[in-house]
Amino acid sequence: MNMITTKDVGLGSFWDYINQLERQLSGSRTTSYPPYNIIRYSETSAAIEFAVAGISPSDLTVTVHPQPQKFKILEVECKQADREIDADNETNYEHRGIAQRSFKSKIPLSEGWEVDQCHLENGMLTVHLVRVVPEEQKPFSIKIQYH
Repeated sequence: MNMITTKDVGLGSFWDYINQLERQLSGSRTTSYPPYNIIRYSETSAAIEFAVAGISPSDLTVTVHPQPQKFKILEVECKQADREIDADNETNYEHRGIAQRSFKSKIPLSEGWEVDQCHLENGMLTVHLVRVVPEEQKPFSIKIQYH
């Protein structure tokens, strides 16, 4: 006997689905740099915050890659040019704990989630997401007829 799950009827948790896709995309490793938060405001609104302190906006790109399996990949990439140290102005670090490296972070977005906007403020890159629900997937009422 086959059981019907909530995913079969479209009621599965978006966040469980995202975690499953992320594991599939990255194998056993997860995206760890830069650190990020996923914030859910409601069932149709969310944001992903990336900690990118010290990175110039011109070094960052945010791209959405559609996939044939009805999901998208949100890619945040930083291409920093190799910083050459000026011989006349050499900095001697006692401790260098702030990462200054290029990265490419990929986060899966399930069907219906779109990037609304993104902004960089105080070292945080925030990508705002909205869930667009097609009319045929929205709930509707059925009039009860009685005699």
